[in-house]
Amino acid sequence: MIKDWVTIAYFKSSLEAHLYQSSLNADGIECILLNDTVATTLTQVYIDIELKVRKKDMIEAKKLVKEIRLEIENKELQDFREADHEDIAFEKRLNEEKSKIYGGWLVFIILVIIFILLEVFGCQKLTH
Repeated sequence: MIKDWVTIAYFKSSLEAHLYQSSLNADGIECILLNDTVATTLTQVYIDIELKVRKKDMIEAKKLVKEIRLEIENKELQDFREADHEDIAFEKRLNEEKSKIYGGWLVFIILVIIFILLEVFGCQKLTH
């Protein structure tokens, strides 16, 4: 049941949430992401993605999340010359995901606006 699960972290980025989920799963902690589909689909709406674990795993999971955050902070403080191919590939994936999401939605929204304008003004011309 859902009441057996607790939220241990919130994320704005789906990619970041999945990174934490994968890390916890690799350490044997079952976890789920809540609101991931909504946050990914509605990119202009700021919805937190929740990382949930079973109550029995909460303490260990929080410890691992803290370790991951410290590791990420330490990597961000490193000089860029220390980056290896894996770090560079990860950064590229982050940027590619953002551009794909925003580009697709922008085209969709523009098309919807054009359609609405044509419907509104097209109907007015027919009635006048």
